[in-house]
Amino acid sequence: MRTTKTITTDNGSIATFYNNSRGTRSGFAHDSYIVVVMHDKKQRFIASASTTAHAYYYNRTWERYTFQTAMQKAVYQLIQERRETIKQILKADYNKQRFTKTLQAKHAAVCEKDAELQELGAILQALQ
Repeated sequence: MRTTKTITTDNGSIATFYNNSRGTRSGFAHDSYIVVVMHDKKQRFIASASTTAHAYYYNRTWERYTFQTAMQKAVYQLIQERRETIKQILKADYNKQRFTKTLQAKHAAVCEKDAELQELGAILQALQ
């Protein structure tokens, strides 16, 4: 079974999920491929991103709707990738190899204000 789901945030960011269900040796799997085009509050383009996530099941699922877990995992992956990118940029800017407590505090502050992370959070909230 293949489906497509599109979510639009208040800022005009568009997340399109391409979902597929397939059989496995011991059950079945849901695959979700996400393509996101993000905009900020002034409707300006921020970034685009894509990733794939899988959810494996033996018998059946207890999701609210089909592919929910796979779609959430895809968004979580994009959030983690963005947080890791911010971390690497901070380490390079401050010429540090270790992620010190000072950098952790700056990382938290930057992530709090990051428009891309805010948009991904809005998409994740829409999937609840």
